[in-house]
Amino acid sequence: IAPFLMVPVVSAIGWFGFFRLVYGRFDPSAPYGSDTQTKAMNILNGLPALLLDQQFGVLPIAPVYGFCFAGLVVLARRRARLAAEISVVAIAYLLAVSAFHMWWGGASAPARFLAPILPLLAVPAAWLWSATSHRSTRAVGVAALLMSLVATAVLAGAEGGLLAYNVRDGYARAAEWINPVIDISLGMPSFFQ
Repeated sequence: IAPFLMVPVVSAIGWFGFFRLVYGRFDPSAPYGSDTQTKAMNILNGLPALLLDQQFGVLPIAPVYGFCFAGLVVLARRRARLAAEISVVAIAYLLAVSAFHMWWGGASAPARFLAPILPLLAVPAAWLWSATSHRSTRAVGVAALLMSLVATAVLAGAEGGLLAYNVRDGYARAAEWINPVIDISLGMPSFFQ
């Protein structure tokens, strides 16, 4: 266990040491002073927005994570402890980042703050894939993955990658690029409109 724990211990020392060196105290909130912009009430808007917002949410850009969430439900029925372990880590992190007033992360790519926990969802997706005997379930998973790959290719490739970066105006640049004649953005969830 000691070699395994060395990486997070050394990382924590380096991380807190950075704040001590730059800001004079071992506090990651030091750059914000007394205004950390985090409140429990922000979760009511931030949590669904991190998942569903057309500009900064994970599901409109990568619907494959919907398959992953479904896998977590299936995993909970068959391997409750594993599902609980994944859920505790993911939910704690989700609540922490969605409590931050600026849940979107500034002018950034979608789901910027969710990126650290998204790899955890590969386990439930793999479980759902291996546990199902229905071709329709696998077809949904493949379709969601293909839509996610196409969306990623469009965001990264079109307009020199500019479509991936939005400002909080309620209109996804990619939706406007797909069809400049019809306002697709009005039909998609937005937490800024």
